Amino acid sequence: YLVVNYNLPNLKDSNIAAKWDKDYVMYTFYKFIWLKKQTELNSYLMLLSQDKYKIIITINDSSLLKNTAYTPLLENLSVDPDSIQENTKYIIIDCPNNTAKVINNLKPDENETNISLGNLSYVVRQNAQDCDDLPPYSEIYLDGTKIYSSSSSHSESALHITVISTVTKEIIDDVDYQNNDQLFIRN
Repeated sequence: YLVVNYNLPNLKDSNIAAKWDKDYVMYTFYKFIWLKKQTELNSYLMLLSQDKYKIIITINDSSLLKNTAYTPLLENLSVDPDSIQENTKYIIIDCPNNTAKVINNLKPDENETNISLGNLSYVVRQNAQDCDDLPPYSEIYLDGTKIYSSSSSHSESALHITVISTVTKEIIDDVDYQNNDQLFIRN
């Protein structure tokens, strides 16, 4: 657009562009390092906006994300904050495609319900028959490997956030956010 409408030279293959590309790589690495140092949810959400991440937010207390301070941060991740309800269980964010899926109303009678994002899926399971007093639990799988279970210690957290690299397909960060303003637990 700029080259055509403003008669500017195309510098894509120049040394200037190469320097920009190198600076961008350094910036994204710095942003990744900075992400790992965050302890506050608002800073963490801000740094998640990255075109090489897929993000799973498991929600045990949706009231946290209804806080209007988080609205622009969620919108920046393609999440419609109005779609988060009291019964929201997951938000699956695909940053490269600027899409987010908010998953509400998990029903245990839907023994296995899969929503894929690449090789990512979640499953709702009933507990064993001899444990009727326990609630159903959910699990998240990446390439067939379980990366989260609500029956584990994560169930005590308000939010559990798993960040996956679209380049390496590895989990690059995995944190629990408790119900106060500054407590992250790195897993």
